[in-house]
Amino acid sequence: MKLLLAFCFAALATVSLNLAATAQTTGGPAADNPPQMSTPPQPILSASQRTTIARDLVAKWQSAADSRPGGGGARWARMLKETVMAADGQNVLTATNARSVEELHAALTGGDIAVPAPSPAPGIGNGKVEPQTLGSYVADLVYTPLPNGRCRIADSRVINSPLVGSRNLYIEAAANYVSQGGNGTYADGTGSANCGINDYTGAYAVSVTLTSPTGAGGFKVFRYATPHQTGSSVWVNAGSSGASADLIVKNCPGCQFDIGIYSATSVHYVIDVVGYYMPPQRTALSCYTTSYAVSQLGSGYSGLFPGPACAANYSRVSVDCLPQYSEVILYQRAGGCQAYNYSGYTSNISAASVCCSVPGR
Repeated sequence: MKLLLAFCFAALATVSLNLAATAQTTGGPAADNPPQMSTPPQPILSASQRTTIARDLVAKWQSAADSRPGGGGARWARMLKETVMAADGQNVLTATNARSVEELHAALTGGDIAVPAPSPAPGIGNGKVEPQTLGSYVADLVYTPLPNGRCRIADSRVINSPLVGSRNLYIEAAANYVSQGGNGTYADGTGSANCGINDYTGAYAVSVTLTSPTGAGGFKVFRYATPHQTGSSVWVNAGSSGASADLIVKNCPGCQFDIGIYSATSVHYVIDVVGYYMPPQRTALSCYTTSYAVSQLGSGYSGLFPGPACAANYSRVSVDCLPQYSEVILYQRAGGCQAYNYSGYTSNISAASVCCSVPGR
């Protein structure tokens, strides 16, 4: 019996030594492994699938878009098709469940589709309390400055057409702004047609400059298909060199035009878009795992080994702990690896941090 026990202990010791030799040879996880980005797979839609979805969405919602103030028309259908072909696959699939034109636009641009409000819990006693949805297409917007500076969408001096009364302007889905006197984005003093403005924005940040007024009055900038009285005003006086102001004006998503302008007196105008507002982008969590930090722990000792720091704007959500020997006990604690070494050898302790950030607009 004693000989059998001795043989078993000898076999176990041989296995342990082989494991130790293997671990020492490999040195544990490489300390210079680059961070590996990990994101959930996104739905893949082929061009033919997107074309079919776009055709179905236009057929389903064209009449509803046309019946809205400002109408939809051919411009709306073209914008919808272009957006479906370019949008994130998950956003396109979400849009197929939209219950209104507004929800359709919101889903395609990454906003949330509103869900029916749940029945109030018994005993609250306040019928005025309503749940709020993050990503509301009209109430929860995020500002994005234009990537190349301001975009000149209109200049009445170029087309020699001062304004008195009303006029409608387009901003989104424009190949150029020649008919409005605009010449697009200014980057290093050079104009170009591309303004970098997304389709179906919620609102615009615009800069308005007025020159050569013939009388005193207000210049209005307002959402297309609404009364000009609802717009923000810039005041001018006859004989003055002009006036300027920075305004926020709501968009009419997918309408025949985007904004309207009105002047009570004849005046030249220059209008630049400097940024736009859209609902928060629904995006996948961005995560990566740092390289392993390798430390040593003597036999019979315990210690806490912190995971490496995360990059800026990332937070540690967990720690990956790897021992060198099976007799080393490891578990996560306080952003690190708590280790107890019962192996009888000095052991490598490897710790890597899993870092995550919430991306999006």
